[in-house]
Amino acid sequence: MTFLSEVFGHEHAKEQLSRMLAQGRVPNGILLHGDAGRGKRTLAMAFARAMLGTTVDDHPDLFVVTRGEDQRLIGIDRIRALKQEFSLTPAQGECRVAVVVDAERLTEEAGNALLKLLEEPPPKSHIILTARDRDAVMETLVSRCRLLRAPPLSRREVLAFLEARGVADDRARLLALLAEGRPGYAFGLAEDGFEERVLAPTFRLLLPGGAPHQAAEEVAALAREGTKKAEGARERVRLVLGTVAWFLRAALKVSTGAQAGRDVLDLLEPPLRKALSERGPIAVERQLERVLEAMADVDRNVGIDLVLESLIPSIA
Repeated sequence: MTFLSEVFGHEHAKEQLSRMLAQGRVPNGILLHGDAGRGKRTLAMAFARAMLGTTVDDHPDLFVVTRGEDQRLIGIDRIRALKQEFSLTPAQGECRVAVVVDAERLTEEAGNALLKLLEEPPPKSHIILTARDRDAVMETLVSRCRLLRAPPLSRREVLAFLEARGVADDRARLLALLAEGRPGYAFGLAEDGFEERVLAPTFRLLLPGGAPHQAAEEVAALAREGTKKAEGARERVRLVLGTVAWFLRAALKVSTGAQAGRDVLDLLEPPLRKALSERGPIAVERQLERVLEAMADVDRNVGIDLVLESLIPSIA
């Protein structure tokens, strides 16, 4: 299993993939599914390289299908281009491999075109799909794939992942705690400006104070800072809302008398810690539900200003 040594965790999935490769029984379609940031794409790319016998991503027989820049969905043009590539014989290796990232983002037309590739696969071709939720992927696509789940990693595994990438010890421990088993999510948080881009707007949402519209404007401005693309701002808002949900889950545990969430709330400044600790379980649960609804609204392409303006009064 040495070719997958770069992938932290996911031992069960790696064992199955290794067995497929060793036995020469790799299916034409594989679907890796699990929450964002768990390392699905890393695992998919590592296995794709293993099939091609290469250590680099720019191999002529390896194709990555993603959304276009600042696009929410994967359009038919991407799958048509893949179909054209798959119609050719392998350039260097014995097969051709495609990794389709966020398969739940395929348009219906693109999904149907990909289905045809899976139903009538060109010789020596393999397609690895990744998705946050298998139920969000076209059912016909799911039925054509071998399913492998990417479960959460342990906190120790996430910490090792961050330390291997040079994240400072104190920050790595905080991020490993915050990530809830998602190494990619943790590494995304570790980027420069973490305190300003993630923690500051998170705390602003948890304890808005003043006029709700002012807090919404401030958080939206922080999300847009340094990015010219709307999707970039949306990703930041998703990140912030995910962090808000994390603190609310911890507060919910504490409000019901559990000890588990106290180490999380201890990361907060005293006024915010006190405010969250004093909210009853019913109030915190309702706030958490509203944050999760807001995250779904962002995924549905609702404007981030509207999402934040409607959210803040409910968590204040």
